[in-house]
Amino acid sequence: MIVSAAHILQPEILLSNSGKENLDLLNEKMLAAQPETAVLLGKHGSWQADQWSLDLSDKYQIAEREFYPDFQTIETMQRELRMMEYPLTLDSHGRIHEELALILDDWPLVRLIPISACELPLDAHEQIGECMKDFLINSPKRIAILAIETEDDGRAHAMLRGVIKEINLSVTNIGDLAVIYGG
Repeated sequence: MIVSAAHILQPEILLSNSGKENLDLLNEKMLAAQPETAVLLGKHGSWQADQWSLDLSDKYQIAEREFYPDFQTIETMQRELRMMEYPLTLDSHGRIHEELALILDDWPLVRLIPISACELPLDAHEQIGECMKDFLINSPKRIAILAIETEDDGRAHAMLRGVIKEINLSVTNIGDLAVIYGG
């Protein structure tokens, strides 16, 4: 089940010294929902022209900590997406978007599902998000979703919009730095 989500609009400010209070609020809201798995939407390592990328690394090194993938949910997700003929590649580069990694540094150990956007149009990203929603809301796991905006021109946010569409989650704005759903 999806328990919380966040759209991080200005990570460089959120992660600066002046944004520390806002980062603490983001983490407090997201972690109040006690997620077991975090779906990370953004640019992680490889950037494909015409297919999304799911990372299947054995572990992800974040600062001095190691996080591990949620293989079970990744397997279900990739199977469902392929049945619906979404172009998808599986990678094992083990890199997490740098600013997302900094946010996760304060989190307890959760399982990760890094998904990289691609160069397909925004509406295609929203559609794949809607497809992901169908099995994420039915998952027995407590799932948080983090979408980060940087150089991907809104593609991560488009995926997040698709996932949270028609799900009743409360909304908290952290200035113009982030929007939190649920939590």
